[in-house]
Amino acid sequence: MSSNTESVKGYSLESVIINSSRFLDQNGLEILGVVTDIEIFENIENNYLTGKIAIVDSMRLYDRMDFQGAETITIFLNQSENPNMPKSISKKFIVHKVISAKKNNESTEAIFLNLIEYSEYESNLINVNRAYKGNPLTIMKAITEEYLGKGIKEFTSSSTYQDKMKMIIPNLSPLRALSWIKSRLTNANGLPTYLFSTFQSDDLFYTDLNAMLTQTPVNIKLPFLHGSAEGFAEVRNSQEMIPIKSYSLENNDDMYSRIREGVVGAKYSFYDSLTGRYKTHSFDIENDALSQLELKEYERVTFSNNYEINEKAIQKYESEHISQFSQSGAFEDGSNQFKSIDQEGDAEAHNKKSIGKALKSFLIKSPVNIVIDGRGFISGDYHRTIGNTVRVLFLANRPADSESKIDTKKSGDYIIYAAKHTLTAEKYMLTLQCVKISSYKEDSILGILS
Repeated sequence: MSSNTESVKGYSLESVIINSSRFLDQNGLEILGVVTDIEIFENIENNYLTGKIAIVDSMRLYDRMDFQGAETITIFLNQSENPNMPKSISKKFIVHKVISAKKNNESTEAIFLNLIEYSEYESNLINVNRAYKGNPLTIMKAITEEYLGKGIKEFTSSSTYQDKMKMIIPNLSPLRALSWIKSRLTNANGLPTYLFSTFQSDDLFYTDLNAMLTQTPVNIKLPFLHGSAEGFAEVRNSQEMIPIKSYSLENNDDMYSRIREGVVGAKYSFYDSLTGRYKTHSFDIENDALSQLELKEYERVTFSNNYEINEKAIQKYESEHISQFSQSGAFEDGSNQFKSIDQEGDAEAHNKKSIGKALKSFLIKSPVNIVIDGRGFISGDYHRTIGNTVRVLFLANRPADSESKIDTKKSGDYIIYAAKHTLTAEKYMLTLQCVKISSYKEDSILGILS
């Protein structure tokens, strides 16, 4: 993979350096010339990146370097489309493991390495076992700065509902401690929160579902389109599109499993360890969770409220009875200022946990994977992948001579849930796992885009 990549690909791989504290030369070894492929993985549920790299070894790298699974690999990447834009991206990984090593012939060998972001490897070495108090997001920022030297960029629609906590981190690594705290947090309406790492920034990002649902799609002027636009006057005359190379839908719309999860209709009981009493709530996905969403005027939720079994709506069944232990009074000093991490005052407050759990499940109920050209996604000084919203359009199935319409089931304003950056000598491709909790109401493309 040469550093003199063509600008048409939108990127230029400038350097790949492998290093280790075992090396005599602490500047490391440049291996750009033997790298053939790089894949970087982002996921909105992960606060670290992973990756893969392929190397063609004709210089005895494998045996002379004696890979132990603790070598660092730093990737330096430039965008090559706009010379006026900030251009450099560097990301430091550690070799997680050697996936495989295969001989091509007597003189060369293909080595495939699994990578994990340096911050996660560093975090994995640290044990946090100490007390914190205050706003949970402030605690998360303190852990991140103290142990990892990172910051958390906050992009939220409102402050977290949970406030003024005391907690003891129970022997967790810093990043796992952040995940533990984050899993407890919702916004004021019970919508779930997310903390993730991105390819283009060294900081972590914290957001909530409502903030993502209400943002403007990053590609609003260039929607992604699957299907031939030939003969589609609206596309041809008024709207430029980016073609989707391929897409896949697999294992979608599993309502049965969500009923078993207790996120459609259920009875939740929270046992208070201090008083010995249950705080009980009957959960209904429509009334409790979906009603909290702020949808755009042209959208409808992906759950229909008129599915009935034996003349009773499925969300009205208490299909599961779920009991959870809730510690209270652990840090009570008479001031009533601080709660423990699972403590709430009443069933309504506890129900925000159920709302968050249900909306996270329904968000990934109808995912679609799309493959697009990656050009432009690493231009500028902000990331455009996970946590952002994109507009994705699919043309409806129709007779050849009929008017073109969009498929309202598959089309929509999607949240990018996961992304795979594929960097090769020939091209830069992006595979996006897109999720949504709402679909378009209309099949007229002009009605949607106006």
